[in-house]
Amino acid sequence: MNSSSPYAAASAKLPSDARAPAQSIAWYGEYLQPQLDLLSRLVPSGAHVIEAGSGVGEHALALAKMVGASGHVIAYESHPVARLCLRQNLEANRAGGIVTLMRRDLAGRQQKFDADRDPDSGGIHTRLSAIAREPVDTVDDLLLDRLDLLKIRSIAIAADILHGASKTLWRLRPLVFIDAPNAEGAVQLAERMQEFGYRSWRMETALFSPSNFNLRDTDIFHGETALAVLAIPEEVEPAAALDGCAEVAPAADLPPGSSKSPTPPESAARIKLVETASAESGPLRWFRKLLR
Repeated sequence: MNSSSPYAAASAKLPSDARAPAQSIAWYGEYLQPQLDLLSRLVPSGAHVIEAGSGVGEHALALAKMVGASGHVIAYESHPVARLCLRQNLEANRAGGIVTLMRRDLAGRQQKFDADRDPDSGGIHTRLSAIAREPVDTVDDLLLDRLDLLKIRSIAIAADILHGASKTLWRLRPLVFIDAPNAEGAVQLAERMQEFGYRSWRMETALFSPSNFNLRDTDIFHGETALAVLAIPEEVEPAAALDGCAEVAPAADLPPGSSKSPTPPESAARIKLVETASAESGPLRWFRKLLR
């Protein structure tokens, strides 16, 4: 990509994790469209959604269209420039009646008390940022009576957000869609979601799609891909085909003698095909965890 192009110059003012989405929207007219196609098959009209790390709104606007006028999207974005762009995009697309842009950041409850910690967990944890020392929301704090999808794009604090959503995950059983930093991080997220009684699927998406909306044929991202984890309550069967996904087998579920250390994403020891069925029914696993 030409760094002197107008959209590249503008995106330089955004946080690093928001630059690729902004560049993709400007050049291709879309960003990670296969992820949205998958969610559109799983998220019904009228759904209630939380998106943490909405960036400039490249997915928040699509989510607003999915849920429609009877639904609700709660959007969180802490970076000032990205937040300003997000607000302007919501207003320009007249999505303000569906999307609520929250004033605080979304984090985990422990961030309100911890002082510092070493970021040694596959890219999921990081040291506390300045925003974490300010008042923050947790999903549990919101006391929601409905939540159909929790979408986490804030890779650095994904585990913290899940910590602050534990009661809601057990009470409302939403779908969870989380950006993952790498293959190891995807496995760790799947293991974390298993603690809440969820099955997880790994989705890898190329940032460039030949069928992009603007029909551009140049890959400005040079083959780069994005990883995400889709988690579904284990007592629920997927509502649609999970095309492009592979079920993640957490280390605890590996056969005896298998290595628990991280393995490449292609390893059959870590990933099962979507069609692989569990030997124990979802409801039984769910109730067994509740009784622990």
